[in-house]
Amino acid sequence: MLRARNLRRRGIASLLVASALLVAAPVSADPPGDDVAREARAAQTTAEESEAVDGLRITEITLARNIEAGQVVDPTTTFAAADGRVMVLIRVENTTGAETDIRVTFERADREVAAGGSGGVSLHIPARPRYRTQARTGTRAPGRYRVVVRTAAGNVLGTAEYEVTA
Repeated sequence: MLRARNLRRRGIASLLVASALLVAAPVSADPPGDDVAREARAAQTTAEESEAVDGLRITEITLARNIEAGQVVDPTTTFAAADGRVMVLIRVENTTGAETDIRVTFERADREVAAGGSGGVSLHIPARPRYRTQARTGTRAPGRYRVVVRTAAGNVLGTAEYEVTA
């Protein structure tokens, strides 16, 4: 019985030491040279610290080459003109719980983001606390672009930049 108690103490002590080492040791998010994982994280913009605007808050904007069954496939921030399209998955928190709309536009990144904006697509947000929706655009001339998500009133909720290459 005494031996079992000592083994348990040693086991707990070993676990505590191992846990402390894991917490103290710096860990890289990606193995060296893992550009794919880095690119995937860059394609996802999270807005956990953002405040609600007009009762809406963007919790995620993810750019991808495709979206299937509500999930991104091949998330990226770099698209070739030959890809043909840019997909964006948007997760919205609706703090008021009322039905509303958002507008998604795809704009040149070298221009300032302004409230209002024109064009794009209007997407309906139902009376739910959280909602996931998507938008798409064709690839354009090579350059830097930005997806901008706005409220129905034209106030900017969130943005994410991407690049189109030749």
